Amino acid sequence: MTLTGFIATARKPGKSKVAGLLKAMGFADKGSSAAQWVFGKTRFRVDVVDFREDLRDSEVEWPEDVGWDHNWAVRVSVNHRNRTDDNYILWHALLVTVSEAMGSREVWLDAGTGIPQQPYTMRELFPELRSDEGEDLLPDEEPDISFEEAAPAPAPAPAPAPAPAPVPAPAPAPEEEIMPAPKLVPLAPEEQEDEDEDDDDWGDDDDWDSWDDEDEDDDDEGVDVITDW
Repeated sequence: MTLTGFIATARKPGKSKVAGLLKAMGFADKGSSAAQWVFGKTRFRVDVVDFREDLRDSEVEWPEDVGWDHNWAVRVSVNHRNRTDDNYILWHALLVTVSEAMGSREVWLDAGTGIPQQPYTMRELFPELRSDEGEDLLPDEEPDISFEEAAPAPAPAPAPAPAPAPVPAPAPAPEEEIMPAPKLVPLAPEEQEDEDEDDDDWGDDDDWDSWDDEDEDDDDEGVDVITDW
C-alpha cells in the first residue's frame, strides 16, 4: 500500500523542473520514455502520470465523480511498509515543494485508492501550522506556575556605589601687590629762595658782610702788631 499525492497539470510536465531538486535530495533517475519519467529513493517514487485515456474513456466514471479534468499530473508516493515518521514528514514536504516548482497551489490525495480523490490547498493540507503560533513568537499570556514549581527570583543586583565627588583644586594664592616707588617732587623756585635766606652755611651773602666788618677792625690792629715786630 502506498500513500500518494498528485499535482495536476494541463500539459506534460517537464522533467527539468524537478530533476535538479530531486537529485539534490538523493533521488535517482529510474529511466524515462516518450510518455513518462521516474525518480526513486528507497520508499519514495516521483513520476509522471498520463490521464488522457481515462478522460476519453466513457466507461471510466471516477474523473467525473471527483471532478478531475486534468490530462497530466506529477505523482509523489511513499510506501507504507516500514515507513517512519520522518518518511511521512518528508512525503508532505515533497508534495509542497514539487507543487511550488510546478506553479500549482493545489494537491490531490488518493486516500489509498491510487487515483486522485480530493483536492487540498496548502492551508488545508497543514491546518495545524499557523504563523501566529510560530516558535519565534512569544506567547500572549504567561503560563500559570505554582509557587512550589516557580524558581526563586534572583535578588536584584546592588546599586553601584556613587562615584566620589571630585576634590576642588586649591585656589591660587593672591599675588602680592607691588607698591610703586615714591615720586620725587621738585621744590618750586620760591621755596628754594626762602630756604637760602634761612641757611647759615658759609658762602651766604650775610656771612660775607660780617666778614667785611671784622676785616676793618683787624686792619687797624694789624698795623700795631707789624710795628711791634
